[in-house]
Amino acid sequence: MELTIGLRHNNQVLELDVDLDAAAINDAVTAAIAANKPLTITDKEGKTAIVPIDALGFVRCVPEQERRVGFGF
Repeated sequence: MELTIGLRHNNQVLELDVDLDAAAINDAVTAAIAANKPLTITDKEGKTAIVPIDALGFVRCVPEQERRVGFGF
């Protein structure tokens, strides 16, 4: 799943490719907000992003789509 994290007071975003589903991401974000702790997400390559919760602007999840082959007829 493609995960995009927007940061407050910054026009750049973090884009990660993760093995989590939307429910797991929602749970992680909700838990981080409730505990007032940083959001920690690890991508498919094993790289970890740690986002301070007060810097979190938005989180967008986009499921991976099957790649179509051919001309789409």
